[in-house]
Amino acid sequence: MKLDAATITIERAHCTGKLDPGSDRQQPTAVKFLNFKDKELILKKAKELRISAPGVYINEDFSDAVREIRKELLPKLKEARDRGNIAYLRYDQLVAHPPRKRGGPLPCTSTPNRR
Repeated sequence: MKLDAATITIERAHCTGKLDPGSDRQQPTAVKFLNFKDKELILKKAKELRISAPGVYINEDFSDAVREIRKELLPKLKEARDRGNIAYLRYDQLVAHPPRKRGGPLPCTSTPNRR
């Protein structure tokens, strides 16, 4: 992943779930970073890892309730992408907007300031 391992501080790492002795799959590992920026960096570099090391995945760990909401949002996500919109899941919400034209303004996703 081309990272400087000396600068990333892991607070805790442990295996999760039960190991299936008949399977050749590796046991999932949960990692807690000391700094939020380290976690964000690792998640951004995860795309490179999928290319260089197939079969190794890095995902953010969500609660069961959030995973259920994300699962229910998947069909809406696919519909939005099929319509040509840019769509992605952010935590437990669907974010979708039309693609912006090159050099055009960014789409406004926040509410205006009120005084």
